[in-house]
Amino acid sequence: MPTPTPLDPADARLKRLRGWRTLRSPDQSLNFLKKQFKRDIERPYKQLQSIVPLWHQLVPETLQQHARLESLTRGILRVTVDSSAHGYELDRLLRNGLERRLITAHKGPALRRIKLRVGPLPRRAPDAATSTDPIGPSL
Repeated sequence: MPTPTPLDPADARLKRLRGWRTLRSPDQSLNFLKKQFKRDIERPYKQLQSIVPLWHQLVPETLQQHARLESLTRGILRVTVDSSAHGYELDRLLRNGLERRLITAHKGPALRRIKLRVGPLPRRAPDAATSTDPIGPSL
């Protein structure tokens, strides 16, 4: 069995450089999540971003604290409120012209109607209690 010959120092240096300078293939281990991430997180968040300034401007602050913008799909903005009392109050505002004002002022993706749902809102961290982000904690 022949013994391996030691590499010339120049060859060893070239081998090290090749390891650093050659393009590595991208990591494909989480590539299967790419489509799902775009569909479930990135796209809805971008769509809601255009509504947030209007939401802050037109919805009273007392209701902003008890409501969360969930999604905007097929022209329907889904809003979750934490109690039926706040849902009723927001529904009254929407029916008295707030919905029409939001729809006409919105310049982003098509917005045709607003649908309310009563459900739990995510708990906010103590430092996020002062945040006015209606979408919720950042991802």
